[in-house]
This record gives sequence, C-alpha cells and structure tokens, in this order.
Amino acid sequence: MATNISWPDSLPLPLETDYTIRDVDSRVASSMEAGQFFRRQFASREADCTGELLMTKKQAKAFETFFDSELDYGSSWFRMPLFNHGTIRWYWVQFAEMPEYKVSGGVWTVVSFHLKLSYAQVEMYKPTSSYYNLLHHVLHDVAPECTKIPSGVMV
Repeated sequence: MATNISWPDSLPLPLETDYTIRDVDSRVASSMEAGQFFRRQFASREADCTGELLMTKKQAKAFETFFDSELDYGSSWFRMPLFNHGTIRWYWVQFAEMPEYKVSGGVWTVVSFHLKLSYAQVEMYKPTSSYYNLLHHVLHDVAPECTKIPSGVMV
C-alpha cells in the first residue's frame, strides 16, 4: 500500500454505536476422507468494518471532496484511525461500498460506511491539537452536563 493518504484531522472519528470490525475468514476448506481440512488462502489478515460518521454540513462537504478527489471515488487505500480492542489505531482501509448519506435534524449528516481493513502496519493513533480542541468544545461548551461529577461521588 504505497500511498500517503490519511484521514483528514478535520473529519470526525466513527461513532461507537453500530460500529463493528469483523475478521474475514481467509481459510479455504477442502474435503478429505476424514473430514474437512482448512488452509489459509491469504498471507495477510483482512477485516470488514462498518459504522457511521456524524458530521456537520461543512464536514460532509469536506468528506465528499476527500472521497472524490483524494481517494478517487473510494478506490484508493488510505490510513484511518479506528477503535479496536479498546484503543484507537491507524489502519489501512479502502471503501468496499459507496457511502450512504442521511440528513439528521437538518443540521447533521450521518454517513454510513463499509470498509475493507488490512492489519498490515497498524500504528497507534496520536490525536492532533485540533482533536483536543474539538473534544474540549464538545465536553465543556456543547454538553457540560455530561462531564459534571455528581455530588457525593468519590473520584
């Protein structure tokens, strides 16, 4: 995967609800006299990833531009940070299907996706300052009630 394309920092990470990574069975079965025998068909591990992205109208437009121009309508492999095993890691992914767009409440756009994921050269995700600024904005400005510790709770 000789590409330098990475998921833009300006776009959100997938929602954790309805988000799955499922390994693709790379085994081939062959009939034997004493039952089935399995062997690996591919040397590398691959998986399918499905999920959703919640975006503003501006982010949805940036995603469309990224998908059309940078990824050549989803045909190029690129690096994307994804949740797996309790951490966020960079994975090599490619769109397996065209993304689906739904407008939610007139303000948000929900983008459903299906990706092919390769476990080759997985790296830890290091968030950028824009990620921390967005996280601070959401936790302290948009939904401060979610971050308040109830009285009587020991930390």
